[in-house]
Amino acid sequence: MPGRNLALALGMLACPAAALALDSKIYSPAIVKDELELEYGGTRTFDSHKEKNDLQENQFSIGYGVTDFWKVELDGILARGPGMPQDFVANEFENIFAFSPPGKYWLDTGMLATYQRAAKSGDADSVELKLLLQKDIGRFTTVANLGGHQEVGAHASGSPELGMAINARYRWLAAAQPGIELQSDFGEWSKHAAFSEQSHYLGPSLYGKLLPQLNYEVAYLFGVSQAAASSAMRLKLEYEFYF
Repeated sequence: MPGRNLALALGMLACPAAALALDSKIYSPAIVKDELELEYGGTRTFDSHKEKNDLQENQFSIGYGVTDFWKVELDGILARGPGMPQDFVANEFENIFAFSPPGKYWLDTGMLATYQRAAKSGDADSVELKLLLQKDIGRFTTVANLGGHQEVGAHASGSPELGMAINARYRWLAAAQPGIELQSDFGEWSKHAAFSEQSHYLGPSLYGKLLPQLNYEVAYLFGVSQAAASSAMRLKLEYEFYF
């Protein structure tokens, strides 16, 4: 067991962004044409064990609704492992596709397709695909992201890593929409990891508007599996305007 813990710690140091196993954003399939967004998304873990404490990811993004069914986004990602300085790790190019107009069918659906280019020459690039789902019932909104990512290029290794993120919230006020959030990282497809070896988080969330054009999302999640940190926090800020 000590050897296994050491290997886990070394893996986190080598790849802090992957070890975090949390998404800073949960994507909606709804797209607004001609909307320009400036975003910040961040996550951080808290744990009494050094190898799982203070893992961070900070993502700065600019996105634009090109059409009613296609949105593009450019991201810069910084991350840190335990006891390590913040480091620029990757650029991302994201495409979000809506399969139908919001509310036309029983379930709103879409897809996220991302290419992540590693900042360091020795690190692997990766591609990510996610199915995006959203359902509104009365004042309740549920959004789910299901998919995974795969390393590509000369430094790629391993099989696809799968995960999901689900948020259900009550649209109480424009400024405050309380909800609950689940995030799960199932690990590599080929390894069939047990539940205790996967990273699962569950906890309360709050969505809303700080200003008419400034939206926020915040979630405080508790680790519900052994591989997860004791707790983690997610924050997203989004400023939107139109052309």
